[in-house]
Amino acid sequence: MKLSEHELGFLQVDPLPSLEELNDYYEKSYYQETTSSTYQSTYSESELQYINNKIAQRAAVVLEKIKYSGKLLDVGCGEGFVLAFFKKLGWSVEGIDFSDFGILNFNPTLINQFEKGDIYNILNRKLTSQDKYDVLWLGNVLEHVLDPVDLLEKLKLLLAKNGILVITVPNDASKYQELLFTEGYVEKNWWIIAPDHISYFNYQTLQNTCNFTGFKVEQVLGDFPIDLFLLHKGSNYVSNKSLGKEAHNARVRMENFISENKIEDINQFYSSLAKVGLGRDLTIFLSVAK
Repeated sequence: MKLSEHELGFLQVDPLPSLEELNDYYEKSYYQETTSSTYQSTYSESELQYINNKIAQRAAVVLEKIKYSGKLLDVGCGEGFVLAFFKKLGWSVEGIDFSDFGILNFNPTLINQFEKGDIYNILNRKLTSQDKYDVLWLGNVLEHVLDPVDLLEKLKLLLAKNGILVITVPNDASKYQELLFTEGYVEKNWWIIAPDHISYFNYQTLQNTCNFTGFKVEQVLGDFPIDLFLLHKGSNYVSNKSLGKEAHNARVRMENFISENKIEDINQFYSSLAKVGLGRDLTIFLSVAK
């Protein structure tokens, strides 16, 4: 798969798929296929704990800045776990996605807070009606869209005064991944997965892109650096795919163990990981630049 460098530094699939191809893929295949890189048809109790722990950690950054029950829009809400978390806190929540498969499977009681359809069409309608949200949440969405810059500029217009945009993306095209490839720990750049992922960001290019579109970076968090397993042939899940499930289980167990600590200490730890280029995902917290 060929990648080209965007003028802001992040990488993109070349050539880009058409919008029609993407819409068809997400509607008919993405959520329904259990081989999807992001979603599963079922989760174990420990995996559900892991999911909610990650939401709680990221929500803590938001709630430190927004100390009231506000209005949240989850763009690409998938299974609805973020909606469920904030609704329990008394927030007004809305979710949008190409498919209703995830939310019907895991949080069907939230279907009245959900809208199925083309994300861009829905966002354009919300822009026309001048809707505003205290929190916009994009969990593993930005890497999927054809034009990340355009999406960020639209989202900026939907943020209420002092609102927060939360974006999680895979930490890709990193120096650590380059080390793994150049020193022979892996034979290919395994992190390139199209058509699932169209754009690829790392710690620096993610911040550059957000700054360019008029946002101020408030904080960046990493998460468990599962890619560390690739340095040891006994746990290298890229060269031996049968090790993937055990690597995932180890990540879940370690994340849940870390989550037993004070949340401010956890987030400080993950912030430090991000700064040194580690963590499988990056979560960036943004406000509109004054």
